[in-house]
Amino acid sequence: MKKHIGTILIILGLGIIAFPFIGRFVADQRQQAMLDEFYLEMDTNARATSDYSNLDSIFEATNTEEGQERLDASLQEIDEIALDGSNLQGDGQGNPQSSMTLGEQPDTIGIINIPRIGLRAPVAEGAGLDILRFAIGHMESTADLGEIGNAVVAGHRSHSFGVYFNRLDEMQINDEIIVETANGKITYVVYEILIVEPNDVSVLKGSSSHRVLTLVTCDPVYNPTHRLIVHAIDKSQL
Repeated sequence: MKKHIGTILIILGLGIIAFPFIGRFVADQRQQAMLDEFYLEMDTNARATSDYSNLDSIFEATNTEEGQERLDASLQEIDEIALDGSNLQGDGQGNPQSSMTLGEQPDTIGIINIPRIGLRAPVAEGAGLDILRFAIGHMESTADLGEIGNAVVAGHRSHSFGVYFNRLDEMQINDEIIVETANGKITYVVYEILIVEPNDVSVLKGSSSHRVLTLVTCDPVYNPTHRLIVHAIDKSQL
């Protein structure tokens, strides 16, 4: 009898020790199921796939000494862009237009603020080379900033510390990203950070019910071979 009691006590002890790990496993499984439910329910459209693939040549353009010099030269003009939101105008339908342009610079459709890496930068429509010289570019084939779906924005990684998405690899889960458009401000919370192959378009998949924001850049900073992806969701929808 005493032998059986000892065995029972050992089993109970092991159960008590294992309980937190089991609880954590269940919680992780539920969280992943929730992510799958809102993030993977919509297919990537052909145009978004094409635009995403075009980022290869755009990122490569700054992976040279000359390309970096041009990128750094653009910074002087960026300083002249108003980043207090006063230059954002819109029709109230999710189509803000900038009230000003500066030389070659694209119209500002929003402002992105990432406290973790000390970044506050203009967001422009489109992700072409000319646009990404001056701003973070919003892929037109994805959801509008602040709207339902997956809004994808891309940015260069300058060799100058703290410029563009240079420090994006310092982001952590639960970090906040504040996006301001003519329709107001939205605070997103980071829920996933990935390093993926350049042809992995699964990162573009969206949602029919949640506001998702995806940040894309090349990785590593020098001689990049992959893409760094940061996924965030509207904080009010958590």
